[in-house]
Formats: sequence, structure tokens, C-alpha cells
Amino acid sequence: MHKGLQEYFPQIRTRKEVLKDICIHPECLRQFELWSQESCTGKCRKGRSESCKSKRRN
Repeated sequence: MHKGLQEYFPQIRTRKEVLKDICIHPECLRQFELWSQESCTGKCRKGRSESCKSKRRN
């Protein structure tokens, strides 16, 4: 997200911020993974799950 937009609309979050919130909450992560399975390839799903696993460890 461009910083310019966030100056005018502080409620807009980056993709990274949204994924971090999803990864922190198990119920959100389960739903997100269900959506990913329906609309993504295997490579895409794996990348998302792996990034969430590493964030939960920290």
C-alpha cells in the first residue's frame, strides 16, 4: 500500500498487517485456509501457511 493513502486513510492496512492478524487468531486462520484452498494453487497455499507458522512461533 502506498504511504500516501495511509496518511489520508489510517484505517487502511497493508497485506502484511492483515495476514499477521489472520495468523494470530486460529479461527481466522482456519477460515482463511479454507478460502485459499478454494481459490489458490498448492504453491500459493503452502506459502501462506508457512508464513503463518513462522509468525506464530515468534
